[in-house]
Amino acid sequence: MQPATILDEALPKLTSREQELVERADALGHGLLAEQAAAVDAGTLSVRGNLERLAADGLTGITVPRAYGGLGAGDDVPLRVLEGLAYGDGTTPFVIAQHYGAASIIAASPNEALRQSMLPGMTTGETLCGFGISQVRRAGKPALAATALRDGEGYRFDGVIPWMTGYDLFDRVIIAGTLPDGRSLLALFPFQESERLRIDGVMDLVAMNGARTVSATVDGLVARPSNIVHIEPASRRARRATTSRPWLSGVMPRPSPTQRHNCAIVSPASAPTSTAEA
Repeated sequence: MQPATILDEALPKLTSREQELVERADALGHGLLAEQAAAVDAGTLSVRGNLERLAADGLTGITVPRAYGGLGAGDDVPLRVLEGLAYGDGTTPFVIAQHYGAASIIAASPNEALRQSMLPGMTTGETLCGFGISQVRRAGKPALAATALRDGEGYRFDGVIPWMTGYDLFDRVIIAGTLPDGRSLLALFPFQESERLRIDGVMDLVAMNGARTVSATVDGLVARPSNIVHIEPASRRARRATTSRPWLSGVMPRPSPTQRHNCAIVSPASAPTSTAEA
């Protein structure tokens, strides 16, 4: 067992099962991931092998609800798991964090058929999923527009997705576009190039090239009701709290769940830029 960390001191006590998974992540971070970190970061060794090891160790379904076979953990366990993995390698936890986030998004979807089809496989790691949703935070003309089809049976996406991690690593991707009324439409698609979803090439980054980050041009990509995840209120993602948790670094007391729900920490990039927007 590794020494206690700032997360161990700041977050609630784990159950025995949660502790077991955190210890597995710690062992991987100090072992296999550390040994391969340089090659994985550079992209000369695929991170896929590390993802398969996470699946074998039961670490792919920690944010999936128990009803679908997962651990049903909140924020605390994924934070500890990602910390453990990051001891040795930054790329692997960065990639699997996308999968954890996608599982949480799908788990909250009102589309029960989608939850049933996706979440069991996301628990085992048989299906890995990422997302391309940051563009809905941008002010001004939407980077990716979503419009209703004339037959009323879905929507089409047109525009660009500037940032998606996990190309050739994830099987599915959640894409978000902006509707004419400002709401955000989230829908699930295969993460592969097609006539309607043109991948613009893997980015050459300063670090984490193994994460296989791409941009894409979207031209008439259709989301039917079966693959719609959510329709969210206007500006929800632009104004939501950042992932910063100041109490983890000891600069403020840990808030109660009620305080966390009522408090929004808005980053400068997403802050209102005009009186009308505010």
